[in-house]
Amino acid sequence: MLDTFNLTNVTNDLEVAGDDLTYTTYQGTVDPRLDWTVGRRGVPYLDWADPNYYTGYPSYPSSDPNIGWINDRNFGGPYSPVKNNYRASQFGIYSDYYAQGYLTGSGVNYSIIRFADVLLWAAECAADAGDLEKAREYVNYVRNRAKTGRQVLVVYDEYGNYSPSANYFVEPYNDAFPDKDFAVKAIRFERRLELALEGHRFFDLVRWGIADDYINTYLQTEQQRLPNNLSGVSFTPGRHEYFPIPQLEVDLNPEIVQNPGY
Repeated sequence: MLDTFNLTNVTNDLEVAGDDLTYTTYQGTVDPRLDWTVGRRGVPYLDWADPNYYTGYPSYPSSDPNIGWINDRNFGGPYSPVKNNYRASQFGIYSDYYAQGYLTGSGVNYSIIRFADVLLWAAECAADAGDLEKAREYVNYVRNRAKTGRQVLVVYDEYGNYSPSANYFVEPYNDAFPDKDFAVKAIRFERRLELALEGHRFFDLVRWGIADDYINTYLQTEQQRLPNNLSGVSFTPGRHEYFPIPQLEVDLNPEIVQNPGY
């Protein structure tokens, strides 16, 4: 999947009404980390068990017209973030309106650096130094944790037993990385899976020197899938790798040179 992961979309409910009971959640194989990262229809979303848990909340731009506690899918796309989002049991502590929850934070502490991040840094260093076996070992630490960790579960029978919410599958790399290029690709792919929505991706692309090609190629595909979100968006190399330096700082220190393009 290192080269083919984005060729086919997972089934989503972007244009399916919230009360349409004919919708079927994607039946194919997915990494178990997917449902700890984004909310998908048909999969439990934290403890927001009932789609009608809270309804009728005003929000900006608006709540979904069928499911009152999520953003309008035409605005935000078919997935809601899970990591660092607050739970239904915390309603009223962090926000009065679920659909505005992204404005007010969460009860989940944010980890600036966590162990998986460090392992994948070490894997990058090992691959760069030519130690492909050590790089594979570090990547497999992360993948084995994903394999043996908790899965998102649903109740499936009257006895209260539980089953996985999706066809989850992840395995370590059992064969040696054939070359450095493959190792680097595998490590970068693992960072995408493991650290999704934790704020690292853009900065990874910039430090790898591939932001221009990667983001614009990504947009060519995703603008067709989410035109309401991404129409007119592009990445300008030499400018968008950096933020502008605040004008106040430039005014205070005339020796500061503004970043290119601003």
